Amino acid sequence: MGHNEPCYVVDLEFLGIKGLWIHCKNYEALQDLSQRDLNVFFHTDEDYVLTSKNYIWAYPGKLGGKYTICVMPEWNDFPTNGFAGICSDYIGDYKC
Repeated sequence: MGHNEPCYVVDLEFLGIKGLWIHCKNYEALQDLSQRDLNVFFHTDEDYVLTSKNYIWAYPGKLGGKYTICVMPEWNDFPTNGFAGICSDYIGDYKC
């Protein structure tokens, strides 16, 4: 597991921890993990993608609402109110 390259070895039990959002980096991972009860998604540069739990994952700087995850709002001081959640390197700076 890691963001851009594998850094840690984890098992499927770890991936089942409640609250994880699993960003699959290739089709094979998406194919395998989407068959399990996990919250997974895959994206490149699309404005929006749908996660396996039916949340909308928004590209940084894109508008959203109560079912949308605001991604990296610190990149452009983007307002986060009204989103379902926030993905940030500085999550402690935000309230949802």
